[in-house]
Amino acid sequence: LELIGPRQPEKASDMRNWPDPAQRPRLLNAVVNALASDSPARRYAAAQVLGLRPQPETFWREAKRLAEIATDQAPPQTAPEAETPLERKTGWIRGLFQRKPQPNNSATQRLLTVLRFAGGGRRPPKAQDQASASELWRLAFGTYAGLIRQAPVAKGPDDYQRVRRDSIARLAALAQQPTIGREAVLPVLRQALGDPHHLVRQAALNALAELHSREPLEPLALALNVDSADLGRNAFDRLLALAAAGDARAAELVRGAVDAANAETRRHALEQLPRLYPTGSLEPWLLALNSRHDDLRLTVVDRLLDANDPRIAAALSRALESEHEELRLRAAVGLAQRGEPLALDVLAAALHGEARTASRALEALVILAHARPNEQVAAQAAEAVTARLEDDPDLTADRPVLLRALARIGHIAAAPLLGRWLLDKDKATYHSQALDVLLQLLRDRIQPEQKRADGRQYPRYREELALETLPSLLDHDNAAIRTRVVEVLGNLEAKQAETLLVRLLDDRDEAIRALACAQLAQRIVAGIPGASLEPLTRALIGGRRELLLAAAEGLAKQQRPEAFQPLLLAFTAGTDVERKRAIAALGELGDRRALEYLEPLLDQRADLPADDRALAPDAAEALGALLPRLTDADERQRVRDNLERLAREGVGELRWRTLSGLRRVGDERSRSLLERLASDPYENGTARQRAAIELGQLGHSISESVLESLLHQRDAGLRKAGLEALRRIYPNNATQVNLLALNSEYAEISQPAARFLARQGDPATLTQRLGVVKDQQVRQRLRRGLIRRQAFSRDALGELLRSDAAATRAEAAWIAGNSGDRDLAPGVQTALERAANGWRQADERHSWEQAGAEAHAWRASLWAARQLQLAIAPAARAALADPRHPVAVRREAIRCLAECGNAKDSNVLLQALEDVDSGVRAAASAALARLGGEPVLQHLERTKSVDGAALRPVLRAVLPKADGRLLASAEQRQAALPVYLEQGEVAALVRRATATDGEAAARSSAIAALGRLGGEAAQTVLQGILANKGEDGAIRAIAFKSLRRLERRVANRIASVG
Repeated sequence: LELIGPRQPEKASDMRNWPDPAQRPRLLNAVVNALASDSPARRYAAAQVLGLRPQPETFWREAKRLAEIATDQAPPQTAPEAETPLERKTGWIRGLFQRKPQPNNSATQRLLTVLRFAGGGRRPPKAQDQASASELWRLAFGTYAGLIRQAPVAKGPDDYQRVRRDSIARLAALAQQPTIGREAVLPVLRQALGDPHHLVRQAALNALAELHSREPLEPLALALNVDSADLGRNAFDRLLALAAAGDARAAELVRGAVDAANAETRRHALEQLPRLYPTGSLEPWLLALNSRHDDLRLTVVDRLLDANDPRIAAALSRALESEHEELRLRAAVGLAQRGEPLALDVLAAALHGEARTASRALEALVILAHARPNEQVAAQAAEAVTARLEDDPDLTADRPVLLRALARIGHIAAAPLLGRWLLDKDKATYHSQALDVLLQLLRDRIQPEQKRADGRQYPRYREELALETLPSLLDHDNAAIRTRVVEVLGNLEAKQAETLLVRLLDDRDEAIRALACAQLAQRIVAGIPGASLEPLTRALIGGRRELLLAAAEGLAKQQRPEAFQPLLLAFTAGTDVERKRAIAALGELGDRRALEYLEPLLDQRADLPADDRALAPDAAEALGALLPRLTDADERQRVRDNLERLAREGVGELRWRTLSGLRRVGDERSRSLLERLASDPYENGTARQRAAIELGQLGHSISESVLESLLHQRDAGLRKAGLEALRRIYPNNATQVNLLALNSEYAEISQPAARFLARQGDPATLTQRLGVVKDQQVRQRLRRGLIRRQAFSRDALGELLRSDAAATRAEAAWIAGNSGDRDLAPGVQTALERAANGWRQADERHSWEQAGAEAHAWRASLWAARQLQLAIAPAARAALADPRHPVAVRREAIRCLAECGNAKDSNVLLQALEDVDSGVRAAASAALARLGGEPVLQHLERTKSVDGAALRPVLRAVLPKADGRLLASAEQRQAALPVYLEQGEVAALVRRATATDGEAAARSSAIAALGRLGGEAAQTVLQGILANKGEDGAIRAIAFKSLRRLERRVANRIASVG
């Protein structure tokens, strides 16, 4: 009750106006009862009384008034009081609980008890009527538990929170009492983990750790399950340290932290989880993706989209069930990239969302359709898009974008919708785009194009589907759409397509009639199987002007004589375009009667109108097509002479078209003239390019040498024309084309060729032609490509190893060594001998370029022999016998001795340690490390100049046996100490550091090295040197620095682990 009333002052005189001590409990009980009253007015009055606790006299007065007037009509005290409030005093509540109870067995106490109850109506209480110890324990437990469970005051005073923390500590102590027990305390402490005050939460966690001494991880697991960032982060860090030390239970809790109750704790766990796994592991992100919380899954879903792990698909499938819209969409996008049809429903629903969401879903549907070769999934993706196009009552769909997506998906399932839209007049705005998409869907995706008889590429279509969809569009109101449909029908091989075109010859639209006739003629020109001449003949008989020229062109392709008159009519009375078409058709027709109309157009002396003079280029090409069909020798010679004159002397377009005419002639004489024009260095560059182009279209392999020479010309356009012509001559032999391009001096020609040959070139051809490649970098690229692919001709490689060219032998040796084929051993041995002899001869003649090539071949042959494990020790010793031999050869010879030599070679290798070349020294060091022996150590002791970097391999081998002998001189210490530190040779350093009779510089270096090496032995030695007062001051100073360095390293290591 003292907690309810005012705080008792320290001076008794300050309590003179207080009620009697016997009356105070009654008044305080009255206040408590009023607080628990059913009447709001009395509860309010009691609360007002409690607010007067800093003013004791006013408090007791109002408490007495509240106790005596137990009625709802009594107004509460709200007026201000003149009494000065007491100053706040901290710790007084704790003092009440820490106050020791006074013993009640004293004589004075018994006397006061008798006096209190004497003459009264009640007897003195008996001892058994007083509270038992167990009841007092339970009372204390209830008090502490109530303090913890009550709602804390926002920004309450520090002593208030301190009392609550002390209550937690008391509860931990009460848990040891049998009356209370651990099970009663634990729920209170678990609740305290979620307290708003961080210190209270920490106290609860400490108390739980004290109660779970046998289960130390249980409090940390509870901390992860409360919505508290500080506890969660701290608990996770402690669990992570235990997991890293090998605690399996802690590792399980760490992995489960992705389901922690606090969002910040989950994020912290995600950041630290990778420390528990190898670098690059997907396990942390998979754990996060399987979390129950959407925020964490949303964080990692994008990171895992490109990873290839089947568990990711399972986790993304579970994420589709989330209520978080963004998470569902990202998971669906990830599944779409993997080709999983589970994403379809989510993506289809997202198409109805806002613009950004719909755009992402649409892109994912396109990706889903092509992620795997699954026709059913692609059809479902197309149906999802078509459903969005049809379900658009408020016109919010971006129809152009959806139509483009249908084209990108490329499944014919969208064809019915597109057909309906094309016939719907309300969708006229989208008719053109819908037709584009429909025609793209009708294209054959397996064989998109086909080369036909006229040399042109034609698109291929799914003819059955096209003939089901397109005929209804022939009656469309839009002429442009009808035109495009007619053009597609002209490319179809089915007889039904020809029937539809024949029907259009009587169409109401003149342009459509002309186009249909042109398509029927084009079918003849392109050589479509089953194409009929009958419709064209009927068109000629019908006499419609717009059909005559097109029908005559088709008949001319078949050399039908009835085409001559319509063509002549078009030539004499047609428009400029029609006249040019008629001239070309007359050339195809091959009728000699056309000469009297075509030859005058080429006569420079003839008086012709300008319009006729402009037709000369077309006439020149037409005469070239007509020439092979002439039977009269004089006519043939006259036309040929005229064409050859124009090819040599013509200007501009007339000359170019004449060259095309010569190509149309196609005989040996015309080809020779084109070759002369292409290869003539004094000829115009453009003319040479056009001649090269015509040679490529002519397609005779005999022109290879002429076209190959163009690859070396300074004119870039001429080089490009030559390369394109070669590709036309060898359309199915890219290896041959690129081999010809390899020797070009220009990188834009040779480098792409080398890249192609290294990756895709025919191995047999490459091996045979490797010797003719002049550029060393190109040869190296080809050689690496053959090695990488492990495909080459053994016979051809053997021939290359015996080649006269040193560069060729070198490349062949590299390939042979990488092959591991011991059948090539004789060839490698021959190449090795020829290279050694060749270098000596070139050196004697002072032919430095040849000597360099032979040196390269010598080294490559040594390497190949070593790889094939041949007996090459004599050849290696011979290569080391003369220091004038090439450095690269001597390095390779030392490597050979390291593998096939013996202890007798040590002297040669020891001499190599003194070589001027660092590479030779390093190779000798590595070889001696393998051969070993006492002579190596003796040589290192005698030597004055030591190359530490080069000698490191041999030092690693001999230092364990050196017993500190290589620490005598400064040069030796500079080379040996890094190896001592690397190998952790403490014993040798300790002996040198503690040897008082040794050189001071050697001791100093050893002491400094011990500080860097670390360890208990080094620390003990350094402490002993530092403690020895008789040591030299400089030595003790170095020992002090080394010891401090060692201690700092230990402290840093402990801090990093903690």
